[in-house]
This record gives sequence, structure tokens and C-alpha cells, in this order.
Amino acid sequence: MIKNVKTTTLGLALILIGLSQSAFASGYGKYCKTPMTALKKTLTCVTKGNEDAECATAGYNPEFVKLHNGVDTNTVIDGTNFWEGAFQILDLSLHINHAARIDRDTVSLRYVEYVEVGIPEFGIMFPTIVQHEHALITMDKDCKILKWDQYGDNKEQTDVDDAVAALLQIIGQAPAASTEVPVTNIESLEDK
Repeated sequence: MIKNVKTTTLGLALILIGLSQSAFASGYGKYCKTPMTALKKTLTCVTKGNEDAECATAGYNPEFVKLHNGVDTNTVIDGTNFWEGAFQILDLSLHINHAARIDRDTVSLRYVEYVEVGIPEFGIMFPTIVQHEHALITMDKDCKILKWDQYGDNKEQTDVDDAVAALLQIIGQAPAASTEVPVTNIESLEDK
């Protein structure tokens, strides 16, 4: 009889694990079912050589928040204007070290970002800036990026901000509130 209880308990545990995995995958309709795939699609839209402002904008929630080391960067993605402006002066690519879905709606991404600042057709280019970052990316139920919570070296971040500010001064525009954008060349993201 004890053997049957153990077998039944094990069977019940396996059923519950199966149900919880199924519920996790489906998200009860309240979570993005494929956050890695959605993230890959959006980040591909902002990668050097693939720059598409409409595609990029479609991948971000209107209430998007970006944090750098816990501080709000006040990044406002105001429709395609943000991306069109960014694509004029920035080329971005990413080397992914590690990507994992860590919750129903959250992806952990460790990467090295390469940021090229300049306007090549005018002969204005700054040295490529390399940023080593780790981000926790929260997706909304529609698989749009809601929160980009990145951690990395402050100097690497300010190097990008300083280069963009210098470029904008050269071309006669006031600096934007925030110019660094999360992007990638991220073929490796897959939902499992």
C-alpha cells in the first residue's frame, strides 16, 4: 500500500509539474507566450543594416521604461521619430553571451554592444564604443518591450552619451534627453 501511495504521489507531482509548465508556456493569456522570439524580432529591427523605425516602434510598449544600473534614463520612444533620429547617427550591433527566459514575461540577456556614432556621409565618425551589459527585459502581454533594466559600466554608458552630445553639437542640434538605445544582432534567441 505504501508503494501505491508513493507511486500516486509521484504521478500527481508529475501531473502538477506538467500543468504548471503548460500554464507557464501559455501564460493564461496574460503574458507574452514567446518573449525570446518577440525580443529577437524587435531587436533585429534596430540592428545595423536592418534599421526599420516602424518595426522597432511596433516592438515597444508606449509606457516603455529603460533603467541603467537602477536609474531611469528617461528614454521616450515617441513613435517612429525616436528611431528615425537614432538611425541617422547611431549604428548598433550586439554579441550575445547568454540569453534565457527567466520568468513568464522576462528575458535575461548578457551581451557586448558595439555602438558606432557619427554621420559617415559627412565624414564625421567617432571611435566605436564597446559596452558590456546585462539586461532584464520585461515584455507585456502583447509581446512588446515594457522594461529594459540594464546593468553595466557607467563610463561605457557615458561614453555613448558624450559622443552623441558632441555629434549633435557639431551638426548644430541640442542634445536629446537619452540617446543610447537597446539593440542587437540576436539570431540566437529562441523560445523553448
